[in-house]
Amino acid sequence: MSITFKGKDWEKKNARWRILLFFPTLSWIAFIWIGTRTSKVKWILFGSLYFVLSMVGPYLAIYIEALQDTIIYQTIYGIAGAVWIISIVHGFQSKDEYLISRAAIEESLRASQPGYAEQKAYEEQQTQILRQQELQKIQQKLDQKQQQQDRKQQQQDRKQQQQDRKQQQDRKQHQQNQRRQQPEQQLQDLKQRQPVQQVTAPIIDLNTCSEQELAGLPGVGVVKAKKALELRSQTGGFASVMDFNQKLELQPHFAIQVTQLATVATPMMPKSPSPTTGTIGRVVDI
Repeated sequence: MSITFKGKDWEKKNARWRILLFFPTLSWIAFIWIGTRTSKVKWILFGSLYFVLSMVGPYLAIYIEALQDTIIYQTIYGIAGAVWIISIVHGFQSKDEYLISRAAIEESLRASQPGYAEQKAYEEQQTQILRQQELQKIQQKLDQKQQQQDRKQQQQDRKQQQQDRKQQQDRKQHQQNQRRQQPEQQLQDLKQRQPVQQVTAPIIDLNTCSEQELAGLPGVGVVKAKKALELRSQTGGFASVMDFNQKLELQPHFAIQVTQLATVATPMMPKSPSPTTGTIGRVVDI
């Protein structure tokens, strides 16, 4: 983040003096430089102090033979190393203050030049344009993110709708299966809930019994007995008790009782062919 109104590029360019801090014999020059550029005496004094402690002491110790290979010699070099590390930390801490001061000095110099107001207004206008462009980019990113979220939500909604339709189809299929199985289930339940009463009447043959005997069967009555006789005369008899129940359209519980009271012992008699004119078959000469 920029700490001045000059921008990051200007700050990087005016902070290159920090490279000198990483050289033990040149770190003091960095402080002399920033003190001279900002007219601040404190940094010039710090630069002079670092020069004495990191340069003068070690050089004197080298040229004085009496100090070589002594504790004083080692102490002087130890102090010089510590001063170098301190100057690095001090230089990085002074960077922000130097940039702010330098930006203010340059701005004051520009203010004294003709056409400063117009230049300042132009720069502010350009800055405003750049900010608007950055805001537009941010808004575009937000819109793209929102569109992605909307697409994901639409996909989830479609999946949910497909699942709902599938569940509805499964429910309809289940209901249809239940409707198909309902008559059979009702018949089974009826057999279980209403056991067939044991009737002591004799079992009758549906193909040979009389109208009264047919009318006495459960659920048949006089009308259906007459209908049964007509059917029996037309077809020659019933093939089975189930055939009798189906043709008379008896209710399931009556059909169960009729099954217990009737039987078809006499086979069906084929219906006699109607007389026709003419001769049927071959004529045999005797």
